[in-house]
Amino acid sequence: MMEKLRTAANSLIIKIIFGLIIVAFIFTGFGSFLDFGPNIENDKQLYIAKINGEGISRAAYEKELQMALKNSKNLSENDPLIKELSQSIISNLINDVLSYELADSLDLNISDEQVKNQIRQQDIFFVNGAFNQERYLNILALANYTPDAYANGLRSAMKKNQLLDALISTNFVIPKDSDISALFNQTRTVYLSNYGLSNVEGDFSVSDEEIKEYYNQNKQSFNHPTRLKMEYLINPYPEIKNKVMISNSMVEQYYADGKPGTMSLAKQSFSILSFNSLAKANAEYKKLMAMKTKNRLNVKMDDLGWFNKDDQIVSLLGNQKLTSVGSISKPINQSGRYYIVRLDKIKEAQKLPLNYVRGNIIELLKTEEANKIYNEQQIRLEKAAKLPTIDEISKASGLPVIQSKWTTENELYSIGRFPTIHDIIFSDLMIKDGKPTNTISDIIYAPEYQSSFIIQVTDYQEPGIKDLEEVKDDIKDFLIAKKKKENFAIDVENIIAKMNKEQSAGNVQFVQRATFSRNNNSNKLLNQDTIDKIFSVVPDPKTGEVFGGTIENDINARLFVLTSIKDGQITDISNQLQLDYMGFNYDYIIDDLRSHAKIEMMDDN
Repeated sequence: MMEKLRTAANSLIIKIIFGLIIVAFIFTGFGSFLDFGPNIENDKQLYIAKINGEGISRAAYEKELQMALKNSKNLSENDPLIKELSQSIISNLINDVLSYELADSLDLNISDEQVKNQIRQQDIFFVNGAFNQERYLNILALANYTPDAYANGLRSAMKKNQLLDALISTNFVIPKDSDISALFNQTRTVYLSNYGLSNVEGDFSVSDEEIKEYYNQNKQSFNHPTRLKMEYLINPYPEIKNKVMISNSMVEQYYADGKPGTMSLAKQSFSILSFNSLAKANAEYKKLMAMKTKNRLNVKMDDLGWFNKDDQIVSLLGNQKLTSVGSISKPINQSGRYYIVRLDKIKEAQKLPLNYVRGNIIELLKTEEANKIYNEQQIRLEKAAKLPTIDEISKASGLPVIQSKWTTENELYSIGRFPTIHDIIFSDLMIKDGKPTNTISDIIYAPEYQSSFIIQVTDYQEPGIKDLEEVKDDIKDFLIAKKKKENFAIDVENIIAKMNKEQSAGNVQFVQRATFSRNNNSNKLLNQDTIDKIFSVVPDPKTGEVFGGTIENDINARLFVLTSIKDGQITDISNQLQLDYMGFNYDYIIDDLRSHAKIEMMDDN
């Protein structure tokens, strides 16, 4: 069994189990600062803190920290939360030492039988629902604890808990205290408004010197990848089609001519019989053929439904053609089964109402006209493509020369996003020895855009830093936004103060009404900070209103005006208050113990 535990020690479930033990030890007082475990004498040579002259070893603290980190897998090595975790561990170790000292001074006693019973109740040591001695010893061995060391540590923790239970758990709550539940269950109605960075007014101009200074200090943030610029001509099918205009008279003429799209499709309804042998199928076929058409149609068959004429049913019928209602097929072999198909009904094609097919007719006419224009333009482009310069090609084809912005290999917005174009503009045909070859491409068709291109690369840059002029506007916008952000919180506070002083919303538009309870934000309309703020403000005694707000982030705030308050029902919350009182008492006791103790924090270096 010991070998199985060693093998499983690296598995997720075992790590979780040990993690739970470790957390329990830290927060119930079973810490490595106690006088048991390996290398305790060496540990005492270097302390993380001293309490009344007794030291908590640095090695013990590091052990607790590493154990806690194993249970916080989402924290990176440089996460600022690690510092808070470290301080929390030190604080808890100090609190435990003080609790132990107080328990010892009162001569509290925990018997061997109590320790034994406590161990036997810990389900980490259970097998099949009962305490297992072998599992108990194996788990202690994996954690580097002897049974005596574990028992002594558990005794100390139980002694501390006995003390705290006596001091803290003896609280009581009087029935009148539950009246506060009317406040807990209170609902408040507000009107809401968003207030963003764009609403901040004032002079936030930025000088050229400020822009230049920021650029010089942050050049590395303006890196660009490999990129190029190009000139190109495009025969743009989507744009051509969008510009095509179809008149009502064109639609009506198309409809009058009965062209495709104006008529419903002819439909046929079929039924089928299935047989597991050709003999049975032939016998039924002869029987059906001997019947009159009317009687044959009354024979019960499985309905196949309606099909467009010459539709999927053709694959089943093969070369057999059913042309009149009531006609049947000869037995058809399909994967070892035999089928007889009957034609039940025929719906002839009918002219559809004009309003029903108008949209389809417009689309058909636009496509027809766009194809005509595109093809005529394509012929002119193909003739012009043989000319030596892109300007001459432009003049001969009638297509304008378009100059692109910088295009990168992973472009999202330029024509370089089309694979057929990307593969050419970044090829040796267009770029050689880090410079454009000035080659004019053949006609390139981009199926994704249904359009044709002729391209010439005009500039090329390896990865580097963008020039100031290229990023000047971006820097200006960034610096203006930064100045606004620095004034945003003050601006929001001033607006709230002004509204409360004047008892008027001023220019702020409160249009969204909402009602909230203190601990119910199920619609997620506001974050909890804003909810808490709504329940912390006190209405004006005259108007019954009060203005407030919270800053959700550095570019947006939520403003509100509280318009009504409704107290909730009084309910029994004595259990909840009991927990709160216990928490308060624990804090008071720890604060008192700390105030009378000599606590020395060692240098971290």
